[in-house]
Amino acid sequence: AIIYNKGEIYQYVGDEIVVSWEKGPGLRDANCLQCFGAVKAAVADLSIAEGPAVTGFTGDLADRKACDRLIETCGDIDVLVNCAGVLETATVEASGENLWHRVMEVNVTAPWRLARGLLPGLRRKRGVIVNVSSDAGLLGYSQNAVYCASKGALIGLTRALAVELSGDVRVLCVCP
Repeated sequence: AIIYNKGEIYQYVGDEIVVSWEKGPGLRDANCLQCFGAVKAAVADLSIAEGPAVTGFTGDLADRKACDRLIETCGDIDVLVNCAGVLETATVEASGENLWHRVMEVNVTAPWRLARGLLPGLRRKRGVIVNVSSDAGLLGYSQNAVYCASKGALIGLTRALAVELSGDVRVLCVCP
């Protein structure tokens, strides 16, 4: 499978890849994955899932049962790219608990859940997990405290998984 990201092409040994997202850069990357022959890609928007190269799955990554169904459906994979993200600009005062939980569920819990659930196959195939965070997780931005906290947590999760899974599964994070 091949991943295309911002003008660079990454090729992975094997024939399957899973990409999870809701909208934004992930939708653009789906078209690239399809063009370069990825076999499996999990997408929340089936409008781009045409042709034999991409198999689409609908679901809300904030829904734990949807994540579980995705894990069951995908089976053994070579690469997991967690590219989903919720960004809603709001001041700290305007950020309610519902926003906090939704952002954390999609931006942190879903990548953890997918990595954990797909780990047996990733280990068997000596696969790769790529978490797409943001420079917001490193720098912080005004009126984005919830988003920044979630992306910082994803960076921390990536570091912990990289250490724990070293030798079995490569885990990395990109922060566009």
